[in-house]
Amino acid sequence: GLSGAKPDPLTVERLLPEHILNTSRTGLEPIRGVTVSNPEKNAGKLGKDYISYAVVVDGNKKRSLEEKYTSFEDVEKEAKTGSASPDVKSVPQPLPENIGVRRRYSEFVWLRNTLAECFPGLFIPPLPRKQLIGNINPKFVRDRCRGLQVFMARLLRRHPFMFHSAPFKIFVTKLPGEFALERRKFDRSLSTWSEGQVVEMYKKLFAKEMNIIDGNVPKDPTDLVHFMRTFLLDSKQHMDEVRIRTGKIAQNFEIIAQNTHKMCAALIQVKGGADVDPNFKEHNQGRDELRKRLEKYADQMESASDMHEVLSKDAENEVADIVSMLEIVTRWQKIDKKLQTCLAKPKEAEVLIGLQGLHDLLTKILFHSEIRQYWSSRMSKFDSSHKIFSKKYQKMAEKLMEAWGCRTEDLFRAPSV
Repeated sequence: GLSGAKPDPLTVERLLPEHILNTSRTGLEPIRGVTVSNPEKNAGKLGKDYISYAVVVDGNKKRSLEEKYTSFEDVEKEAKTGSASPDVKSVPQPLPENIGVRRRYSEFVWLRNTLAECFPGLFIPPLPRKQLIGNINPKFVRDRCRGLQVFMARLLRRHPFMFHSAPFKIFVTKLPGEFALERRKFDRSLSTWSEGQVVEMYKKLFAKEMNIIDGNVPKDPTDLVHFMRTFLLDSKQHMDEVRIRTGKIAQNFEIIAQNTHKMCAALIQVKGGADVDPNFKEHNQGRDELRKRLEKYADQMESASDMHEVLSKDAENEVADIVSMLEIVTRWQKIDKKLQTCLAKPKEAEVLIGLQGLHDLLTKILFHSEIRQYWSSRMSKFDSSHKIFSKKYQKMAEKLMEAWGCRTEDLFRAPSV
């Protein structure tokens, strides 16, 4: 068994092929789309069912490292439609066509955790949330499948070279029996990796990104990272509040819509009486007019509910991204603490040099790459969401005015004295 076997030491070339390291992140190395689809219920141990998802390396979705998405919405759009952006270049790819396996959620967790361990300091997109109860509910399964597709799209957009990494190859190519074995072997070899080897890999990987390799280390990075951590924790708390409140607003709009539809149904039921009194015909016309206006109103309340539900989901995604950024900050703080301990009690010179090198490199990556990328994507996302939300609200207001017989100019007319 593996318990008594000595793990093979993990080398840079075993983690990433040499030609990928020579090309570096900014080179033109082709990657492919990875599709997550077709959720399927499986019988698990002790009679507990679980869901597996088809993971396919699609030869028809070819991309290059030069591809850029304009915003997170582009990734989500591609995840929904399964179509690449129209400006994506087709690049020849040496891998076999349509590699496909089935993976369960916990195996996606392994992939993400392993990539974070292999590439410390780099932002790894969050997975869709975990849920212990109701995790085989059809709607939840569909949402999770879409979330896993978004995870894959964001991962390969942000760090395309990870497509060629050993854990990713294991994840997308190994059948169940082989997958479990290869996972254990890789986990054991990963534990043998030194800080110096990580530094060696990153210097090759970021060779053409001089702002990372030759960038300056900020003065007092410990204080800056502490401030960043506090800011992220505060932001997480506030965005959680936004998520909760917008979710409740969505529920309230939905309740209004439901009760308005019930009002309309009641108005239909009270029609009649024209045989007894001709005046009832006129009354019925008034009720019909009111019912039609109320039905339009109910439709807009449903739209408002959907809009706030989307806003709540955006806030949930924001919280997940904040947690992913906090993981980077926490990892840096652990390295920093380990370095301070080694400086106080010097160990072997080679260990100290490797640790100091990793500390400096992760500091540069944090301040010259990941923070900037995070703020840029967040601001782009906020700006896009704000504009979309405002336009939808304006459109809804116009339809409400139409339903009640109002005109836009009436809103700006001065009241008569």
